Amino acid sequence: MAQAIRLMAPTPRPAVGPDSATAIAEAAAKHHDAIQAGLRLLDALEKSGLLEMGSALLEQGSDVLEILVRQAGRPEYAGGIKNLIGLLQLLGRLDLARLQPLLAPFLRPAWDAAEAGQPEVAASPPAALRADGFFSLLAALRDPDVAAGLAWMLGLLQAVGRGLRQESGTAEGVE
Repeated sequence: MAQAIRLMAPTPRPAVGPDSATAIAEAAAKHHDAIQAGLRLLDALEKSGLLEMGSALLEQGSDVLEILVRQAGRPEYAGGIKNLIGLLQLLGRLDLARLQPLLAPFLRPAWDAAEAGQPEVAASPPAALRADGFFSLLAALRDPDVAAGLAWMLGLLQAVGRGLRQESGTAEGVE
């Protein structure tokens, strides 16, 4: 059986001299906006702790991958992985033409905006549905479409809860 490659041969780096320094300076002057954006990204990653985590992940990559493979083989995770694979297979078999009437209320604003040549509108939710705070959320609840959707969702949750209580054998309400 073939053995895994554990080490990679380092690639030689070219010597740094006056010519390469001027080439770097010219490239930096040419792409200064991109370099500043990259530095802002690095700063944000460092402040959030993701830079350190990513560096550690890259440094210990083979060990992390080995742990992930070992954990994926455990019985308690195997069921979840099988469920995920089943879900992906189900999504691959869905007939989108039959789902269109169900999804149309959600996708219609994006379709209309895309047809009108406004991709930025298509990517954002309608203004009435934005909830930037508690009071704007209360204002959104006054919308008849939102109220109808919430009533449907509450009915669904009620039916699920009723089924769960019957399954567990409890007939009393939530305590």
